[in-house]
Amino acid sequence: MKTTFTLLLPFFCFFIFNINAQTPVSRYGKLKLVGLQLSSECGNPVQLRGISTHGPQWFENCYNANSVASIAKDWKSDIYRVAMYVEEGGYVNNISKWKTWIDNMVDLAGAQGMYCMIDWHVLADGDPNARIAEAKDFWEYMSKKHAGKKHVIYEICNEPNERFRYGANAQEKDVNWPLIKKYAETIIPIIRKNDPETIIIVGTPYWSNRPWRVVGNPLTGANAYNTMYTYHFYSGTPQHVTNFDTVKTILNKIPIFATEWGISEESGTGTLGLVEAQNFADALAGNNPTGIKVSHCIWSFADKDETSALLKPGSCNGGTWFNKSASGDKAFSIINFPKRDSSTCYADPKIITQPQNVVVKTGTKATFTVVAAGDKLVYLWQKSTDGTNWIDIQNTNSVTFTINSVTVNDKAYYRVKVSNYLGYLFSKRVSLILYANGPYYGVPTDIPGKIEAENYDIGGNNISFYDNSTGNSGNVYRTDDVDIEATSDSLGGYGVGYWAANEWLDFSVNVLATASYDFSFRIGSALANTSFQVLLDGTNLISQVNIPNVGNWSSYKTVIVKGINLTKGTHKLRIKALTDGFNLNYIEIKGPKIDCNGDLNGTAIIDACGYCAGGNTGITPKVTGDKCYIVTGSESELELGNAELAIYPNPFHNKLFIRITQPSKIELFDMNGQRMLEKELGTSSEIAVPESMPSGIYQVKITSAGRVEVKKLIKN
Repeated sequence: MKTTFTLLLPFFCFFIFNINAQTPVSRYGKLKLVGLQLSSECGNPVQLRGISTHGPQWFENCYNANSVASIAKDWKSDIYRVAMYVEEGGYVNNISKWKTWIDNMVDLAGAQGMYCMIDWHVLADGDPNARIAEAKDFWEYMSKKHAGKKHVIYEICNEPNERFRYGANAQEKDVNWPLIKKYAETIIPIIRKNDPETIIIVGTPYWSNRPWRVVGNPLTGANAYNTMYTYHFYSGTPQHVTNFDTVKTILNKIPIFATEWGISEESGTGTLGLVEAQNFADALAGNNPTGIKVSHCIWSFADKDETSALLKPGSCNGGTWFNKSASGDKAFSIINFPKRDSSTCYADPKIITQPQNVVVKTGTKATFTVVAAGDKLVYLWQKSTDGTNWIDIQNTNSVTFTINSVTVNDKAYYRVKVSNYLGYLFSKRVSLILYANGPYYGVPTDIPGKIEAENYDIGGNNISFYDNSTGNSGNVYRTDDVDIEATSDSLGGYGVGYWAANEWLDFSVNVLATASYDFSFRIGSALANTSFQVLLDGTNLISQVNIPNVGNWSSYKTVIVKGINLTKGTHKLRIKALTDGFNLNYIEIKGPKIDCNGDLNGTAIIDACGYCAGGNTGITPKVTGDKCYIVTGSESELELGNAELAIYPNPFHNKLFIRITQPSKIELFDMNGQRMLEKELGTSSEIAVPESMPSGIYQVKITSAGRVEVKKLIKN
């Protein structure tokens, strides 16, 4: 109650670290009522804690892009209430100016991911019907201009009162709940025509200090949908403290939003009620008989020389937006403690199954596939010749990426960027490998590790293998003369069968450390006295491995040979049959512990986000619950090269502001590479974006003085 103006290494680069905290809007989405509880888009209880402006007609220098950014980032406010005084030198004195000013405040708050409450600040005028023509025009404009924006809330009358008529004797003779209800029943249909879902808040009698008057006669029907009622409180005023006991008894009867409260007396100055303020905040946080959480905005973000002001005098002229007064210190504590619920409505973008390397011949088809989870996912496949510098492949918004006829130029690294309105991450990089002499996947198999028999080297007969019969008897997996079959081993996979004496397979291996290793061979035979030998770089390594007779060709056993010394480095491992008649599924070679960073006996691990972390990596391991992706839309501006070149807000709705110091070309592309907008600008400008453009992720390209910058934007 107030009077008038008195990173990443290639080995573990398949995710991106979270660099920004989630914003309130990205966490909760479009707010709604579930019963009497303000709730997130997915129906979970929400308590917003935030800050209200004072009258901008007096303190306009307190409200700009920098101060709004501070309210979001320093004060960590969930909501920014824009108090637009109707009279007292406010809205009706310069309607055009203040409409534009409010629009800018809405966009600035949205760019920070904060909710924004547009407050039709009835005060000295008292009766909300006194300016009904202006109110109709105002809400027609605002509800059309900001329709559907996730971060907007409408407060249609601040503090109905009758001081204008009765002075100190004002009670509720004329400006009572029936009169306020009549006003609401006029304004709400105007808003709902343009904006069917956004939360609407209605003022209550006696400077919004007596919301219990609503209980016996609330709004009904369509006027009650997503509609709440205002409660105002000042902790330094004893009568307010007493009234709050009554208010707590009606939290289970009507939905309440404390759109304004202060830590001073109701005049905005006087004694601070610090203990009473804490008790009030605790009750709003759910410590009340109903357990309902009540959202609130604290009065006021201004540097006025009064005790309710959150800033010290002179702060706004000095641009010191975190220069807290005594009220500001207490407000900051209340806004930030207890810690907020970190749950979110939306499924995080997450890669379930990574793409795999593809080995093909030129002229044939190659397909990469990813399996991901999350809401409204967008895919963008990328290509790199060096594994570091990536080029977007346009029109690839799909879980698969296919090259119909592979050429030599397609031999490269590939990955996919998976994104939504929460953030984005990259898959691991994989390779398109052309058949050529050498390792099957283009790189030797690391030892310790597992070698699948069917993945012998590429090269051909008498080069990478020797098979004395024509054709693949198993007729699967590969098309040369090695006899590959779908194994009947209980462990599954493919295997090489129909072995004959002197046939052999070569495998390129990379031994990670000089040490002693144990070899496990998954083999079987229905014959007795079968065996093979193992050679390394043409030299005998294991003279003879005897194969057990398992009695039938569909059974396998594991044969282990221990204590085989290997030297660090790249080698050619050969399996050579000494007799006819056996099957080989795989070879697993175990040795000393080598961590994911390649360190012998190292302690690096694959953490909860898929990073190789800890040990000698210099990376702190992520744990369950950590965000593994870059969060989008949390910055007020996209800084392009330097602070003099920027574009905002982000997310945006139907307009963008471009700040430049020299002529620039602006291009906006969707994630499929389609140009949606192109402008040549000579000076800083506002650009209208077609309403028909769907919500989603876009890229903005700014070309200026020979420099090109590309950044991501989100359209709400």
